[in-house]
Amino acid sequence: PDESIFCLYCGAKVKNESAYQKAKLRKIRIERASGFFGCAVVYQIICDGQVIASIRNGETKVFEIDGKSHAIQCCITSPTMIYGNGNGGVYGGGGTMVSDVVNIPSGTQSADLFVKNGFASLRLKLVRLY
Repeated sequence: PDESIFCLYCGAKVKNESAYQKAKLRKIRIERASGFFGCAVVYQIICDGQVIASIRNGETKVFEIDGKSHAIQCCITSPTMIYGNGNGGVYGGGGTMVSDVVNIPSGTQSADLFVKNGFASLRLKLVRLY
């Protein structure tokens, strides 16, 4: 019958859906701007505190997450990073720079995000939920 479920590997009929088949997976698309400033730096994409991917200059990454709410951010780690000190001056010495958190709420189907490097900043922006 049409409602029968079959094993993807051997074709045998199975009684119940697997947990993977039951999960409502959503696509998260992150686009990184292409530019000269910071072009050699690789960003890490973080979901709920875990690094899930890396993204390079001009790349777009798409990955799947389950239907729960998730916190997405990007970070840069560099031994030569230069920071603004808030008073117009700069200091170096390397370190890690982390973007603001973008929350992807449960109940949304998918999301598009855009990440851009600026002078002494890393911005991750939610473009749309759909």
